[in-house]
Amino acid sequence: MPITRTVTHGDGSLALPGPREATFSFFENEGSVVKITVPNVSKWVMKYHWHDRAALCEKMEFLPGGDVEFYRSLGVYRNSTEVGKWGMTWQNRPGERCTWFIDTHHDRPADSPELVVLIRSPGNEEMWRNAISATLDQELWPQLNSTPVLLRLWIRMVKKIPFVGGRLWRCIIRCVLWLQLLLIYQRHEYWMWCGEIWICRFFHVPGEMAPKWAQDLEWESAQILTRLSMRVARVLRPFLGLEDGYPEYYAPSGTAIVKQPLEDTHGIAEGYIVAG
Repeated sequence: MPITRTVTHGDGSLALPGPREATFSFFENEGSVVKITVPNVSKWVMKYHWHDRAALCEKMEFLPGGDVEFYRSLGVYRNSTEVGKWGMTWQNRPGERCTWFIDTHHDRPADSPELVVLIRSPGNEEMWRNAISATLDQELWPQLNSTPVLLRLWIRMVKKIPFVGGRLWRCIIRCVLWLQLLLIYQRHEYWMWCGEIWICRFFHVPGEMAPKWAQDLEWESAQILTRLSMRVARVLRPFLGLEDGYPEYYAPSGTAIVKQPLEDTHGIAEGYIVAG
């Protein structure tokens, strides 16, 4: 029987289980602030990403206690690496890619403090509520009312294939979740790194950087692959019954994403602006 997505808009926090455990806490009347708590043994990683507009760039505050690995780069080469640095604050810049996670370079006691990070960015709560709730609901997708009937029947038959049905079913679920997250991230202009063409490797001289034109071309390839992946997600969206946001997941608390077209500087379909 078809079902609906889990209603999570009233939850003050959402937690990812398993080896990539992390808890996302939200604040009343502060929709631009999200607190991410990562346990000492978790393998959760902030996705490598960037923003094009300064208004959407995150301000990150790594609270004292947990150890962090923080990487950021402008263009191809990593220009900053921070390991074990907590208690610092960083404001991202347009086009600056970053990622962070629990420090893995040093041995830590099992009772080491968890990593706690405050992230400030307009529309932050809506994006993370949708992304985490969709992740938790990923196995519901084949039964949702929004999933086309024929697709629901096909998925059900796939799961019953002897020996490999369960594995194929899980693979399909993971792929659909990836497309779902791309839609949510695109709505918030959260450009997730989806790979790049390694041009610099062919023009790299030991001890020196590759020529600037090769760096620029490689960075351009990363942007093209990211936006191409997101375009594919938008094309498949109606066939899979996916949306870029769900009212079941979002409770307004100060900042909302208003559906108004943005100037499309990258040839991607409709964007959104942030309103307080």
